[in-house]
Amino acid sequence: MNKNKFTTITIGIIVAIILGVFTSFLRASLVFGGAFYVLIITLSIIEPIKTNAILISIWFIIKGTLTTINIGEVPASQAVIPVIVIPLAIAIIVRGKLLLKKSEGNKVILIYGILVIFTFLGVVIAPIKQEAVVIYSRVIIGFMYLLLFSKGIAHNKERTVLIYSIVTLAMVSAIITILGFVLSTMFGIDKIGNIIIAVRYYGNVYRPAGTTGGAVTAGILLYTLYIYVLFVQNFKKNKKYSFFIIILIIGGFVTLTRTVILSFLSAWLLIYLFYYAKQKKGLKLFISAGIIAVLVFLVMPEEVKISVMNRFVDFSGNNIEDFGAGRVGIWNAIFLGVKNNLNIFSFMHGFGIDAARHFVMQYSTFLIEDATHNDYMDMFISSGFIGFSLMLLWVFNIIKLIGKITEEKLKIFVMSNFAAYFLIVMMLSNTNYSTEARWSFLIVLSLFIDYLDNKQFYIIRQEKPSKRDYLVKTNKF
Repeated sequence: MNKNKFTTITIGIIVAIILGVFTSFLRASLVFGGAFYVLIITLSIIEPIKTNAILISIWFIIKGTLTTINIGEVPASQAVIPVIVIPLAIAIIVRGKLLLKKSEGNKVILIYGILVIFTFLGVVIAPIKQEAVVIYSRVIIGFMYLLLFSKGIAHNKERTVLIYSIVTLAMVSAIITILGFVLSTMFGIDKIGNIIIAVRYYGNVYRPAGTTGGAVTAGILLYTLYIYVLFVQNFKKNKKYSFFIIILIIGGFVTLTRTVILSFLSAWLLIYLFYYAKQKKGLKLFISAGIIAVLVFLVMPEEVKISVMNRFVDFSGNNIEDFGAGRVGIWNAIFLGVKNNLNIFSFMHGFGIDAARHFVMQYSTFLIEDATHNDYMDMFISSGFIGFSLMLLWVFNIIKLIGKITEEKLKIFVMSNFAAYFLIVMMLSNTNYSTEARWSFLIVLSLFIDYLDNKQFYIIRQEKPSKRDYLVKTNKF
């Protein structure tokens, strides 16, 4: 055992003893929980990347269930955030030197870091400080994941565990979402015990809650994970990843989240225009895909068809009955709120985190709070022109970063899906302060940064060849 590992294990044992003594005065269940958490902390010292990769994957899977449990007056999904933060902070401290290394993504990380710091001003001037603090904590945690997973990986075993953890998360999330859709739409089951698996929306439509507790967040999570698995499939060259991609697409579609469906379709159209249209069989492939999509819809059970058709109504509206899709009404209310409250200071630094909800409440016909459904608008409301400019600069530099991918097909695939995310998901949804949407996107972004810094892993890390391939290659077949 080398000296560094011995030191970290010793520190972990000392921490375990101290916390063990402290928890011995508490109830047995808390002692057991404390001991288990000590184990997590110790592992985060010894194996920072592996521990945090598994921990965040598990959290994403059980988050929806945690929202149904209250600890006091706080949902368990929020109460357990410290369980995630402390191992994450420890990992960043342990990998401190690695985080200072040169990287292709340094500029992107730096700009986002500045945006995170500036966003703190939004807490100070927020209408409701306590709520703003909770929201801002999500921003900090997201940045920590970006920093750790993009620059903190020390060797290929850690990289492999991280990739497999996120791919496993993707598959479990997609399968649970699909099951929720089938059970609710076909059999009218929306709960299993106290766990909500689907929610009835306007238009009498069931939408699966997935692993996040909500259809929209589940859909956006699956779309970002789809990008992740699509990238992994490019260098793994294994048919099972193609199957995973199909499952993720189905999972994203059955959430009936229109922004996600539109993102999938837009990304595929861009991929066709910039890649497959240049291929000899490109048009044939495009037409075949369209025919298959129509046939799949036609053979669907009638209940599913009705659910799908009922979701595609009223993309805009100002009345309460149009609220589910009333983005125009929301944006009009926010425009009036800005118009009536704007001054030079609020123009520069905004009105505070979550201020847009109060504008919707005050100036819309809905008479209830709701989010902006537009990340760019939300950033301007929360952090003003400065925050908005930093956000645009961050997006622009991500696009430049993707441009550094040398393989043409991969570059087009990644750019198309990111373009759909920037122009559709972020234009029609809220991801700035979301755990599922923004954290998952930052984890995907960290994958691309790590790819650009460590291409040798992604080039040579292929699945083991089959026995037949080996025999062919060695001329023994």
